[in-house]
Amino acid sequence: MKIFKDNNIHLIDIQNRLLAQQILNVQQAAYTVESKLIQFDQIPYLRESLAELQSSKEAFIAYLDNKQLIAVLSYELISPQHIDICRLVVSPKHFGKGIATQLLNYLEFQTKKTTKITVSTAKKNIPAIQLYQNLGYVINNSFWTEDKQLELVEFAKTIEEKTKNQI
Repeated sequence: MKIFKDNNIHLIDIQNRLLAQQILNVQQAAYTVESKLIQFDQIPYLRESLAELQSSKEAFIAYLDNKQLIAVLSYELISPQHIDICRLVVSPKHFGKGIATQLLNYLEFQTKKTTKITVSTAKKNIPAIQLYQNLGYVINNSFWTEDKQLELVEFAKTIEEKTKNQI
């Protein structure tokens, strides 16, 4: 059994203004690409302000390279056994390098009591759908936003106790 260790991945404090600004920059770049891909420019995080980001109750895990934030995953603890991923963004300069996979693996292997992880994405976001399916997430639900402008797909992954803290 090998313990997951990656010196580039860190739990971060979004009250740190410099890190929060870096998150905002990466998030806006990534969601700009996604908005074109899914033909929908009203993604809420695309318009998020620094103050809104810093008031978030989500926990943030970042991938840093030479102290530069290049990807972030945020999540909420729904219950001790259930984590819901709120955002997963990678700087477009670093697409295709496996960084999103590393963040998802880190989350999965570092959570002690969690047995279920959920995440939602646009039904048209084929790269994200392929990522989640390749990592063992299965479609749990499909639904429309309240304004009926965007169809989302929710994925869920059950974490087996025997795979905890190994990679």
